[in-house]
Amino acid sequence: MSNPKKALYVGGLDEAVTEQILYNTFIAFGDLVDVSVPLDQNTQKNRGFAFIEFEESEDAAAALENMNDAELFGKILKINYSRPAAMAKSKAVWNDGDAYFEAEQKEKEERDKGEAETAAKESDDESEKPQ
Repeated sequence: MSNPKKALYVGGLDEAVTEQILYNTFIAFGDLVDVSVPLDQNTQKNRGFAFIEFEESEDAAAALENMNDAELFGKILKINYSRPAAMAKSKAVWNDGDAYFEAEQKEKEERDKGEAETAAKESDDESEKPQ
């Protein structure tokens, strides 16, 4: 079962990396919805991480698989699926806590459902084997 998430966290960025550089780097994996590079308020340089959202979850998975531990501007990138969009906003964490827990619960239920389907299929396959 593939991961349904479309947004990635990209960490380990060199301070020279811009949204345009990331866009040009990740567009090879599929159409992008958004590239966000948070800036330090004092220096106006990136804070060392970014968020990239793809139109398709399969494209995000391909980018994660191919770019995690890759080198960009002399730095090693660390890429993971990002948290739900509600948690990425500049709000107090407790304002959207319910949405976060609901998203986590839904993700767990989908994962459990996939595991149950796999177990049921394996059980059916074994019952069909000749003794």
